[in-house]
Amino acid sequence: MYHVGNPQCARPDYQGAFFAYEVLSSESRERQRRRCFEVAPEFRDGFRRLVRTLLDASPVHSVFFYTDWQFGPTRPTRGGVISESAFWQRHDTHQIQLNACYTIQPDG
Repeated sequence: MYHVGNPQCARPDYQGAFFAYEVLSSESRERQRRRCFEVAPEFRDGFRRLVRTLLDASPVHSVFFYTDWQFGPTRPTRGGVISESAFWQRHDTHQIQLNACYTIQPDG
């Protein structure tokens, strides 16, 4: 299991809660809008590499992806099995929900 966190969480002297709020885009953080999971532009390439690395390392060639947001929708979503490219297409069109799970598999 990998838990993505804010950059300051990696500091050796960090003693706060482990959270990933700053990894989210500003649009994903806005309370007035329908909340979706979207990685901030400065973290997108690294997040894409992480997903690809995990897919390559997985003996079953899949990644179970969960967006846990304690302030998000109370009703969880089961997004099912989607390809890696479908995941990024949904990400880019604000269709990856918070408090949702998806199984990501390689394309083709």
